[in-house]
Amino acid sequence: MFQLESVSLRGNDRWRLHGIHLTFMPGSTAVIGYSGAGKTSLLNLLVGFEQPDGGRIRRPTGSVGGASGLPVFWVPQTGGLWPHLSVRQHLLAVQPESRLVPGKSVFSADEILAQFALSHLAHAQPAELSLGEASRLAAARGLAAAPAWLIMDEPLSHVDPVRKPAFWSAIRSLALAAGSSLIFSCHEPEVVLRQAERVVCLQQGAVHFSGGVHELYSRPSTAELGRFLGPLNWWTPDDVSALQDSSGTLPANTCLRPHQVSLQPDGESRLQVVSSQHCGLYQETLLRPRGGLAATVFHQHSETRLLPGTGVTIRLRGDV
Repeated sequence: MFQLESVSLRGNDRWRLHGIHLTFMPGSTAVIGYSGAGKTSLLNLLVGFEQPDGGRIRRPTGSVGGASGLPVFWVPQTGGLWPHLSVRQHLLAVQPESRLVPGKSVFSADEILAQFALSHLAHAQPAELSLGEASRLAAARGLAAAPAWLIMDEPLSHVDPVRKPAFWSAIRSLALAAGSSLIFSCHEPEVVLRQAERVVCLQQGAVHFSGGVHELYSRPSTAELGRFLGPLNWWTPDDVSALQDSSGTLPANTCLRPHQVSLQPDGESRLQVVSSQHCGLYQETLLRPRGGLAATVFHQHSETRLLPGTGVTIRLRGDV
C-alpha cells in the first residue's frame, strides 16, 4: 500500500499539495476534486514522477506478476504512448511472457485489445489513432502489464460517453483478474460510484475527505463535498421554512439525494412549479413559495406532469 505522511509539494506561487496524510489500501480508489485541486500532483508523487518538498512517501515494492511484474504502472493524461510501436506492440512490450510462454499471462494482448475495441487497429501506430483510441490504448497497455498498482490520471477522458461504461467494465474486470489495485482521478460522479470502493477528495491541495464512496454519497459533511458524487438537495433552515408544509418533515443541513425526494400534486400547497425537466434518472424542478424566492429540487420522476403553476408538496422517501 501507499502511505503519505505530512507530504507537501511546492508550486510556482502556492503549495500544490500541503500536509497530506493518506493511506491507499488495495482495491479501487478514486481521487476527485475541482480542476487545480492537486489530483495530478498527487498521482505524480505516487508514481515517483515528482518528489515531495516535505514529508515522506512509502511506496509498495511487491508485484503480482512474478519476477517480471511491476509494482506500479502509470497511465498519464497524455497517454504516454510510444510513437515507434504499433498498438499490439504496446501491449507485448509490457508483458514479455506472452511472447515467450503462451498462456503465461492472465490475458493475451489480443484478448485485451478486443476488450477495448482495438483489434482492427492492432498494426496501427499512435499517429494514426484518434484521441479516444489513444486513450483506450493507454489503459489497455497498463492492464497488460498486470502491475500490483495501476495508477491512471483521468483515463478514457477522450472516449465517447456511450461506450465509456463498457470500457470501464473492462478495466475493472481485467484488473481484478490480474490482482491489480486501481487508483484513478476522475471528474465523473457516475464513474466514481460504479468503479471505486474508496474516494479521496482534494480541495486547494489539501485532503477534505478520505473514506468509503457510500459514506460520501449518503452522509457528506457539506453540500460541496456531496455534489462531487452527483445532484443533491441541501436545505438551510431558511429553505426548510419556505419549502415544508405544516407537518414539518424536511430536515435542514442534510444530504438528500433525488431518489429520497418526491413531489406530490397538491392544489392547496403554497409551493408552485415554475419549471420542471427530466434529467435521466431524476427530475429537476424549480419551485416558488407564494411570495418567496424560487428553489431547485432534485427528485424522483413524478407520475403526473408538473406544469408551471401546479401546486405541489415535498415528501421524503425511505429513511433519512
